[in-house]
Amino acid sequence: MVAGHGGQQGQIAGRDSEVDRSGLPHQPLPTLQRAVGHHGEPGIKKMDIKSADEVAEMMLDIILPDLPFKGGDEVCVLISGLGSTPLLELYILYRKIGHLLEDKNIPVYKSYVGNLFTSLEMAGVTLTVMRLDDELKQLLDHPADAVHFKQL
Repeated sequence: MVAGHGGQQGQIAGRDSEVDRSGLPHQPLPTLQRAVGHHGEPGIKKMDIKSADEVAEMMLDIILPDLPFKGGDEVCVLISGLGSTPLLELYILYRKIGHLLEDKNIPVYKSYVGNLFTSLEMAGVTLTVMRLDDELKQLLDHPADAVHFKQL
C-alpha cells in the first residue's frame, strides 16, 4: 500500500469451538469477525454471519471515510481470500463493492480478485482500496511475471 493512498479491512467467517453442558465440544453457527489481522489476530467485533452484500457495505463504511475517498477518485480494488474462501464468493463480494463504488462516483481503474495473500487456510477476505494518481496507474499497468502473480 502506498502511504496516504488507501485503506484495508479484513473479515473472517468461522466457527468457534464451544463446550456445552455435557463437556463435549460442538460447533455453533458460523460467526463473522470484523477487522481481523492477517496472522489470525482477533477482530474488533464478532457478529452473526452476514450476506456478501452486507459485508461489502460494512467494509466500505470503514475504508471510504478513513482516507477519505470522494466522488471522482479513481481506485484500484484488491480482494483477497485468506485461504479457504472459494473464488466464486470473492467475486460475489466484488460485484457488490463495484456497485457501491459506482453509486458513489468512484470508478474502479483496475481490480484484483483471488487468493493473493492468504493466512493458514482461514475462511475470510480482505478488501484493499487504493486511490490512484497518474503515476500509480502507470505502475499498476506495468507487466509482472512472478510465481503466483502474472500481469501482461
